[in-house]
Amino acid sequence: MTRRIRYRLHFFHTHTGERLNIVYRNDEGYNQESLTRLNRYLRDHRTGEIHDYDPRLFDLLHDLTASLGSPDLEIDVICGTVRPGATNSFALMDTAWPITVSICRRWPLTFVCPGSPLHN
Repeated sequence: MTRRIRYRLHFFHTHTGERLNIVYRNDEGYNQESLTRLNRYLRDHRTGEIHDYDPRLFDLLHDLTASLGSPDLEIDVICGTVRPGATNSFALMDTAWPITVSICRRWPLTFVCPGSPLHN
């Protein structure tokens, strides 16, 4: 019997209070319905604008949680979309933001991993 590989991510959105526990990929490939849900979940919480993320970003997050030894680690999303200038100015005024990691310019996502060595 072949073991099916499932790529699962757990999120908590710090601005909306939403949680998402999702399998976005398996050994047969990406699940388009799940990718659509992820794009909506990572919308700009101020404007509701939705962007299409490259699914390889989710692979990076999956690999990150696995490399931390916590594949079920919940990722706290702080900013989940390309931020237009007006929205960026709000973020810059907010001095209470924690130190975070943004993965890359092409697929911006600012997050923290509470309970992991990255967060401490």
